[in-house]
Amino acid sequence: MATEKISAQQRAVNFAALTRQYYQMSETHTINGGAQNVEIRIPSVRILQGIRLYVYGNINAKESTSGSHALGDYDIYRMLRNIRLNFNNNFAPITISGYEKALLNATYPNGGAVTGALKSTASIATSASGVSTPFSFMLDLPLTINYRDLFGLILAQNKESIIELALDFDDPRAVVKNASGVTATYENVKIVCEFTTFSIPKQAEAFPDLSVLKIEQSNRYDINIGNNEVRLPTGMIYRKLLLLFEDSSGTALSTSQITSDMELILNTADTNYKVSPDMLRMVNALQLGFNLPTGVYAFLLDWQGIPSMGGSRDYIDTAKITELSLRFNSSAAGRLTAIQEKLSPLIAG
Repeated sequence: MATEKISAQQRAVNFAALTRQYYQMSETHTINGGAQNVEIRIPSVRILQGIRLYVYGNINAKESTSGSHALGDYDIYRMLRNIRLNFNNNFAPITISGYEKALLNATYPNGGAVTGALKSTASIATSASGVSTPFSFMLDLPLTINYRDLFGLILAQNKESIIELALDFDDPRAVVKNASGVTATYENVKIVCEFTTFSIPKQAEAFPDLSVLKIEQSNRYDINIGNNEVRLPTGMIYRKLLLLFEDSSGTALSTSQITSDMELILNTADTNYKVSPDMLRMVNALQLGFNLPTGVYAFLLDWQGIPSMGGSRDYIDTAKITELSLRFNSSAAGRLTAIQEKLSPLIAG
């Protein structure tokens, strides 16, 4: 007798009924001094849904004259030059900076907490002898597309799998954008993670669908004065595309410096999105309930009334097209960072 095939939706229903959620803490790591790396091993137990990264401690900053450097809403996250989730040291579904990850976190439900309850420190004080300023922040690193629809789960309970979170801490001056004349060190900075996992159901028909991975990455492109057309990576399914425009010194470009509509073009001819910078920022404010930082614009393809909770209607499957490009005019030279959240279906075999 043939075994009846179970749909992914039915598996999700069965899984929800027969699993249990777990929170588990990592060991606490401590750093002092300047730039350095920290690696945190993820326990090989259960099914991994996500990681919450908590960093807290002090930054001691010196400058020839006493002062205070105000931080932008997302600047504290700049201390993380790179966040990389490694699978067996040869595949990384997450490889992104702390600043870029904080921007993605802002597009989740309750995204305003990224610049509110989830971080402290509005400024870094300095003096000739050094001033110690306390800080803290948390970043959410969910592997699933949201906390309701658990596509993207990873089986951690696998003897052949080694999963590590690799954190590249920049020089602490990065949080004040490497301000001239400032030197800084980390003081007793603690790094700890909470791992969210689910138990593995004993019934095979309740084992969840693990056929999709969520990918978070960024790419950087030079932009010129005048017309620009940037070809974006293809091959996966786009859920979010955040665009960060900066001049050559790293200062965010204003809406007036993007002097044309932004056009997101599929296959060179199909322009699904053609919108002015001012309008896109207003749309983003409507979608999220607050403004993104100056220079940041988002195509939220997973938004259908609630951030991150929409279905696949507006996703862009670039495996089915030959080209995805962004076209715009700029009055300033600089760089564009394209921050992407995408889905990668796993191919059996």
